[in-house]
Amino acid sequence: MALLFRTAAALLEAGQSVALESNFYSEWDTPPLRQLSEKFACRFVQIVCTASGPTLIERYKRRIVTRERHPGHTESEPLEETLSRLLNGHWDALDLDGPVIHIDTERLALDHLVDAVVEEIRQEWAGR
Repeated sequence: MALLFRTAAALLEAGQSVALESNFYSEWDTPPLRQLSEKFACRFVQIVCTASGPTLIERYKRRIVTRERHPGHTESEPLEETLSRLLNGHWDALDLDGPVIHIDTERLALDHLVDAVVEEIRQEWAGR
């Protein structure tokens, strides 16, 4: 995550827009994102993707079997612990200024997901 935030800062310093993707944890990730906002006066649009526990587990297992998971992902905990976190975990939007868009990834076909997110962002910024 430190590398993600350093890279974002370098891009913002160069005048570029940045899209960050992660399972952000509020207690750890909100402060460095606020620091980026304070230093570079950047605006946030958060996109919170959701799916049911069984769908998350099926997708996770499929990515392992098909090797779709990026090689940078390390399995730092036993599979059963990860699956338990997928079933019981809940990632909400962070406490940052800016719009929050909720996307149910079960409702949308994955091939239309990007278009739906872009349209939601356009509508959000047009309303400001």
